[in-house]
Amino acid sequence: MRDKSFLIISPRYPNQNGKGDQLVLYHRIKCLADHGASIKLIVFSAKSEPLPESLSNYINLEVLWIQHGPFQVLLSIVFTSVSLLPIELRLFQNIQLSKRIKNILRKNPHYIILFFTLRSWQYIVFPPPTNYFLDLIDSYALNYSRRKTPLFLLPFNLLQSRLYMYTERMLARSSRASFVVSHIDQNFVDIPQISVISNGVLIPTETIHPMSLSSPAGSTSLGFIGNLSYRPNKVSIKRFATNVFSKVLLRNNSTILYIAGNNCKGLHLSQFQNIKMLGRVKCQFEFLAAVDIVIVPMYEGSGMQNKLLEAMALGKSIVTTNIAAEPLKLKNYKHALIASTDDELAEYVLLLIEDFKLRSFLGFNAKKLSEQKYTWDKSYDKLISHMS
Repeated sequence: MRDKSFLIISPRYPNQNGKGDQLVLYHRIKCLADHGASIKLIVFSAKSEPLPESLSNYINLEVLWIQHGPFQVLLSIVFTSVSLLPIELRLFQNIQLSKRIKNILRKNPHYIILFFTLRSWQYIVFPPPTNYFLDLIDSYALNYSRRKTPLFLLPFNLLQSRLYMYTERMLARSSRASFVVSHIDQNFVDIPQISVISNGVLIPTETIHPMSLSSPAGSTSLGFIGNLSYRPNKVSIKRFATNVFSKVLLRNNSTILYIAGNNCKGLHLSQFQNIKMLGRVKCQFEFLAAVDIVIVPMYEGSGMQNKLLEAMALGKSIVTTNIAAEPLKLKNYKHALIASTDDELAEYVLLLIEDFKLRSFLGFNAKKLSEQKYTWDKSYDKLISHMS
């Protein structure tokens, strides 16, 4: 890789402690830089951010920021007003960025280009370069197809899913290779150019000190963590609180549900006395280590749940749903308790509250699976094999 130069175009900065796509981008860059490749990263976002310290020391990494704030978003909407693009992709056209990419490629046509997430797709020039890769991470088409919406919005969601599917397939076919993080997304898009590069998990090398949650003696703590500005997370925890946790409290009123993540106030769950909103926490591992049972009740979405991987790596007992468990190929009663209905979720939570041996059994197996299959080293090996 030492003789190769990569141009990576992304709508976000890399961050090993950030959102899912930021985490993946961080490890994509780290992998290529560790293997000696030269990297020019172009980020188009509302504000400039410093690189993580672990990336800022690479002399073979250059970062260029192009502003894409509210004004640029408004211009993008105007320019695409008659477009058949999926609605979210209309927000990311940027004339300055287009010109900058063309100038860079004119000076160095030998760049290998990695377009990061579907939001960067409109910067793929047509006819496209032969040396481009597309990192979808997950399928927008699958995400939209799973959304539970009122009946009057169903045609809109169906249209968006079809438009995303068309875009994902078109771009993947013209790429050298395209990547998603799970076989579920791969099977849904269903074209041979898409490969799976699973996420990994990296536990901090220093000793993890569980957060102090001040739980009353004799109580059982449940924990949920996620970006609560992201619709699938918000839908999931509100439904869990209303349809599942309320049933748990009827039979065990000493159970406490801790919710961590930004925008907690937007959940409007103040009617539940046993729900504690922590907001954004400094370290997700310290939060997960502090709770007795981790819940990942996903009803919508696509891709792979990093919070599930992190809980597995810590050896925690987990209650989850099929949508979250399938991408990781978890088995019910072996790696986690996997529910299909709200009633089943409640029963599984109550079962783990009572059964300490089952908690230990599930935690041991989940940790073993994460160590065997879901490490960043394995992810790096797959990425290098595709890009060599």
